[in-house]
Parts: sequence; structure tokens; C-alpha cells
Amino acid sequence: MKKRLITKISLFIVFVVFITIFPRKSIVHGMEESTDAEVRAVWMTTVHNIDWPSNKHYKNIKAQKSTLVENMKFIQENNMNTVFFQVRGMGDALFPSSYAPWSKYLTGTLGKNPGYDPLKFALDEAHRRNLEFHAWFNPFRIDSNAKYFNKQNYINSLPKGSPLKNNPNWIIKYGNYHWLDIGVPQARNYAINTILEVVKNYDIDGVHIDDYFYPYPEKGIVFQDSHTYAQYGKEYSSIADWRRDNVNKFIKELNNRIKEIKPHVKFGISPFGIWRNGTSFGGSPTTGLSSYDAIYTDSKKWIDEEWIDYIVPQIYWEFQNKHSPYATLVDWWSKQVEDKNVHLYIGHAAYKLGDVKSYGQAWGKRDEIINQVKYARSNKNVKGESFFSLRDLKANKLGIKNMLKTFYPTKVKTPQMHWHDK
Repeated sequence: MKKRLITKISLFIVFVVFITIFPRKSIVHGMEESTDAEVRAVWMTTVHNIDWPSNKHYKNIKAQKSTLVENMKFIQENNMNTVFFQVRGMGDALFPSSYAPWSKYLTGTLGKNPGYDPLKFALDEAHRRNLEFHAWFNPFRIDSNAKYFNKQNYINSLPKGSPLKNNPNWIIKYGNYHWLDIGVPQARNYAINTILEVVKNYDIDGVHIDDYFYPYPEKGIVFQDSHTYAQYGKEYSSIADWRRDNVNKFIKELNNRIKEIKPHVKFGISPFGIWRNGTSFGGSPTTGLSSYDAIYTDSKKWIDEEWIDYIVPQIYWEFQNKHSPYATLVDWWSKQVEDKNVHLYIGHAAYKLGDVKSYGQAWGKRDEIINQVKYARSNKNVKGESFFSLRDLKANKLGIKNMLKTFYPTKVKTPQMHWHDK
């Protein structure tokens, strides 16, 4: 009996060692798919009612809640594990805020209380399904339709005591947009506080920001911050350098303050897919829009300085794109995170699937994104992916949802950040 027990214990030890050294794999449709930890994320967009809530449900809280539950169930049932949930898209808030008005995408009216806390409800539903919940912010974009935007009405809608209420000059009109001037130190601090409010009051797993710091350039229009530059940028050799440093200061300060409050909360950004063109600058061998030069985002520096925990470059182009080929950019970003305490996830353009007229023939191929996922997975520095956006996966465009099942046959955890997780 004793010998038999020892034998069983020995076999169990051998088994544990074996599965530790050789992670479990599954064979799906002739491919060997890893079930190791990875991020399987999706952006759930609230701005313009893209993913949630429907503008048909402005007066129906019950319908809003039920459709949000359906969304979270969809993410869970398709073996994904992370949701980037947009809580501030246009100078607003999907939670009771001391800084920003209630979002018009909840009720149809800016500043109108929906009668419940959508952020808390979404967070609870995500955690109930073991999903990581990252609160997604657009810190500086105020509005995108100048024809209907009334600046004074917006200021009036701000909560009493909000610093922006007494500083409407922080808001700059640019083309069809209105933008918070990131060059004003107090405005940057205001934007940081709108985020920290959520960090303090909610049990979120991460803070997520996308690519909007300065607006994308429009021909013949100048961003009117020369007066701010004259006041705060005297030590800089150019307004471009000053603008980039404004963004860098924001990122560094936000990261520090998040970690001071809750060290376990992850901080990540999904920048435009091209940092800078030209290998002589350390950039990628591409010829598309340079986010370093056009929108003043030095995303490479954020990695080098380890001011962020993860980065999700929006590599929204096909393999054969003549300006910015998908594989070229995956390889470039992979090199940037090498030996850095920053995880790399790839952002995929699910919204382009099937739209050949707008985006070209490649997006009529049902396997374009699937092949992209395969390619990214073959790179040891890529720790997962995210898809924009949820409604395109739910619509199963060109069978994308069905094909993803071959990659997500079982549930997995998100990868550990050894410098971060306790």
C-alpha cells in the first residue's frame, strides 16, 4: 500500500513538471494553437453610440442594462478576457463625475443623469465573468461636431466646482472639433484628475487611452495654441518639440499618480500604428502618416522610459499595403518592446472587414485579419490582440467571430507582468 502511494505521488510530480515545461496545446483545424496566457481584448465604444448603448434606448434603462449584459456575455462566451470600455469619449463621463458632465450618449442630452451608474454596472458585469476591465478615456477631445456644439452650453453643463467651468479658454476650436489645450499645465492636471477620479472610486483593472492627444491634421487649418506656446514653451526650439513634451509630461505624470493610488492598476495606450517613418530616425520602413510629426505623440519614448505597462498600436492596414504593411509594423513594434517592461498587444481593424469600397480589395478577404493574428502570434514579443470594435465581431463580418474560435478554443488568463503583478 505504501509503495503504491509513493508511486502515485511520483507520477503526479512527473505530470506537474511535464505540464509546467510543456504548456498545453490544442489542435484546431490542422493548426497547433497555444492556450498559454494572452490578452484577447475588444474595444467597447460608447461615443456616437457605436457599440453601446443604442440611441434607441435613451429613455429605457432596462434595455440599456440588458444589452450591456449581452455584450459582456458575448465577450465571455467567445473566450475573450479583456474589455476596453469607453467611459469618456467627448469631454463627458459615463459615471457621476466632479469634473465632467454626464454623457449625451446615455440619454440624448448632455449633463442629464441616466438614473444609474453605467461604469459600475459594466464593471460588475465584466468581473462577474472574470473579464479584465480597463476604463478607456479620451482625455482631451471635447466634441466633434462644431455645427451643433455650443461652448457656453457645454460650460454650463459642467458640475459645480469643475476647474474647467471657470476656464473656458482651455478649449480650442479646430476644424469640426473642440479640444482641451494640453499645453496648459492646469488643463493637463484637469484631464489627469478626470481619470484618477475613476481610479480612486472604482475597482478597475486598467486605465486605457487611445491616440487622441493633439488632433489629426486637417489641410489649411492651424491648431490655435500659439498663445499657449508663447507662455509655456520659451525653452523649446520648436512648437513641435513643445507639443510632444506636453504629451510626454501628461503620460509620465498620469502613470506616476495611478501607481501612487493603486499600484496594481495597469496603464496602457493604443497609439496610431506608425511612430515615425524612416530607419535613419529609428523609425519603421514605412511612408504613412507619422504620429511623431503629425500629432506629436512620441510613443516610442513611452516604451523606452517604461511609463506604460502595455501598448496596443493600431496596425489597421493589410499585409500588402504599399505605405504601411502590417507585418513590417508588427516587426518594428516588437523590436521596441524587446527587454522592456512593457507588453505589446496588436490592434486589429475589424471594422474594415467587407468594406472593399472604402479600404481596398484586401478587406474583402475573409482571412485577412485571421492571417494577421497568426503572424502576430508567431512573434514572441506579442502578448495578445484587441479588435475595433465589438459590434463588428458581433456582426460576424466575413465570419470573423467563427474563425476566432479556432484561436480561442478555451479560456486563458491575461499574461503576467512580472514588474507589476503581485
